[in-house]
Amino acid sequence: MAGDVRDAELQVVELRLDPADPDPARTWVGGSVCELVERCQGAVSSAGRARLAVVVVVPERDGTRRDAIALGAVAAVRGLVHALTLELHDRLAMNLVLACAGDERAVEDTVAFLAGRHAGWIRGATFDLMEGACPSS
Repeated sequence: MAGDVRDAELQVVELRLDPADPDPARTWVGGSVCELVERCQGAVSSAGRARLAVVVVVPERDGTRRDAIALGAVAAVRGLVHALTLELHDRLAMNLVLACAGDERAVEDTVAFLAGRHAGWIRGATFDLMEGACPSS
């Protein structure tokens, strides 16, 4: 179908949770969600239709409350990806890629797959490359 969202070029939105952030609750959760909303609005308004791979890079676990905040950020972004996928299904195709810091090769491979012509039908999926949790430092 001409103009189908599956034909749109894949754009990558990377949300990197900075382990040195002094206020991760505000930045990782609120900031990540706000940035994602802005990027989605920009992608859809500029092209009319968009395909996005949202990559969330989570820092290594450190045994502190930051681990729970990182999980909260992932849950918030995942919820937004699912909601926007349902609400804007005819204009926006989104998928979520979760990765630990240092897993660049796995992220590149997953994004390359999502950019391929056979992956246009995948929407609202989560590709969890963290294998449950990032390693401790």
